[in-house]
Amino acid sequence: MNGDGDPVSYGCAIGFIYYLTVQLGFSINEVIANYSGNLFSCYQGVTEDWTDPFPGFTAILGHVFPPGQSATLTGANPNNPFPIASVQFYSQKNTFGKDETQDIISHHGGLISSAFWVVIDGLSRQAFQNLGVQVGALTGAFANLPGVRFSQACPEFQNNVHPKSPQRIRIPFDIRLSQPVIGQFPPTGVSAPLDLSTILAAGGALVSGSNATMDFELIAAGDPYFDNIDPTQNNEPYLSQDLRVFNSAPGISATPFPGGPAFSQDSVAGACNYIQALLAYLNGTAAFTNPANPAGMDPFSLLPGQQGEGQTNSSVAPFAFTFNQQGLPVAFFNNYNFAIARVRLRGSSGQAGKATKVRVFFRVFASQSPDTDFDPTGTYLSGGSPEAPLPGTGETSLPFFATGNLGVETDYQPNGTNVHDLIIPQRQDDLWWYYAASSIFTIRTTRWRTSRC
Repeated sequence: MNGDGDPVSYGCAIGFIYYLTVQLGFSINEVIANYSGNLFSCYQGVTEDWTDPFPGFTAILGHVFPPGQSATLTGANPNNPFPIASVQFYSQKNTFGKDETQDIISHHGGLISSAFWVVIDGLSRQAFQNLGVQVGALTGAFANLPGVRFSQACPEFQNNVHPKSPQRIRIPFDIRLSQPVIGQFPPTGVSAPLDLSTILAAGGALVSGSNATMDFELIAAGDPYFDNIDPTQNNEPYLSQDLRVFNSAPGISATPFPGGPAFSQDSVAGACNYIQALLAYLNGTAAFTNPANPAGMDPFSLLPGQQGEGQTNSSVAPFAFTFNQQGLPVAFFNNYNFAIARVRLRGSSGQAGKATKVRVFFRVFASQSPDTDFDPTGTYLSGGSPEAPLPGTGETSLPFFATGNLGVETDYQPNGTNVHDLIIPQRQDDLWWYYAASSIFTIRTTRWRTSRC
């Protein structure tokens, strides 16, 4: 800080003090008592958090006031831009099939628990409570549909975070459907996107930057879907509970999945045979395909190396090692990497609730991708259809199969490994079904190659 005569330094300091007292809920006495040469000391002294708070301060300001652009604050205090919040929706369920919806209404009272969350970033728990932050009315085409109601549950705060440190706050909402919504489904195909929007309020005023929108769709046919966010696990939103990556070295363990098929061939062809045999085992075992089976369990919990799933990124490697008692590697083995996706279907049993030609498309990325929507000229380079993906620019992304390579693969052809008609068995109203892909990776300097099945 260069002193009161420097308007930039002085203004930044004033802004940061308001950040501490309004955005994070510090008292002014706490700011004064913990000051020790710089304003970071105020933050650290109260929260005992040595993380630099300045990037969070500039990021939340930049959410409303883009860097390099002049801005004039309005309101009673033109020196205080806070509170500011970054808000988004996390969707658990935002597509609905007609038959599925009728089943939910008829057998489950129309309730979809924790269908979505309003997720707030930038505020502390203390400030959220001090300011009395509320989620505003839900508006938009989906909110206006007859037979659709919402109910809000209590806010969920992050564990082990100081109440005056910025954190992610999630507010879950249930959806309750009733019979009038059935008349809103299209006769064929998919409805136009139906938006749902909200904005936060505090003390009767809108919170800057807190508007958010997401879309819903109504589908005339069956609606196979992924259930990405597990409310009981608080998993990261980009890590789906219905997708797992695991690896196996047959030279170390010939039965990676307990009770499942043997991984008996240490080769790419053997990996292909194994993953297809594992799919047949999972899809042929009622304990894994019937969510309501009292003897059932989540087979993903039995896959190797799943500690911390839902919280950390998965990784793959070309080799696995065994170690001696001193922790030194004594042998290495070929390591084969697999991805398994679980598709859910809900609705009527038998042909009435059938979903035809359900496919799961896999891609593998050299680094995390911010966007994987189907844009055949951009984010999903392809020959014009999802089943013909092309390797990404610079070999950063490529299609990922359980059988042959692109051009000769059979995954998405009739009777292929990754295309199925899904039919809910009699006396069930839910079905789980599994799809997979396999690859062996080799690292070559700064580039990577893959031998797919």
